[in-house]
Amino acid sequence: MRERITSELSGSSPLVVEKDIAHWGLASLLMGGFLMLGALITLVVNLLFWSVGPRGIPMHLAFLGCVIGLAAVVGLNIVSLLFGIRGWQQAQLEQRPAGLPIAGTLTSSVALIGWVGVGLDLLAIIHSFMP
Repeated sequence: MRERITSELSGSSPLVVEKDIAHWGLASLLMGGFLMLGALITLVVNLLFWSVGPRGIPMHLAFLGCVIGLAAVVGLNIVSLLFGIRGWQQAQLEQRPAGLPIAGTLTSSVALIGWVGVGLDLLAIIHSFMP
């Protein structure tokens, strides 16, 4: 994933531009951003679910689905966080700027905290509706 760009102005040797750092950081930033948006939308759905009630939904299946879904989303959050950390480490090793990996790591961290909070809220709501 390395690209060689020849400097036309100086006429000197090729300049090597590393793209790996940006790829890891951008993947982490995009995943973390979309996961954060998903947490906010799920929080609104939790509020609507709490105010309207279950209305015919089997709560035992809803609880099981909630646990499985939250495990998958937290897993994606952890992967996103690891992508950012990987880009950050690579930037430090190559002494390059780490703007995208740092932003991705922070966004993924906030998304993970958000999903833990939203998940606990949803589990509490479903548990309150159980007979």
